[in-house]
Amino acid sequence: MGDNDEYARTSNRLTGCGCLAGLAIAVLAVLGIPLWIFFGLLFSDFH
Repeated sequence: MGDNDEYARTSNRLTGCGCLAGLAIAVLAVLGIPLWIFFGLLFSDFH
């Protein structure tokens, strides 16, 4: 029983980290897309 509790606690912690990582990646992607477009236009002007 104790091992199962430990496993459940560990998996909960892992899914919590996964959710945070997913949110961070989503935020970075949303914020990063305009930056990539901006830099793409900037560098295309130089060429």
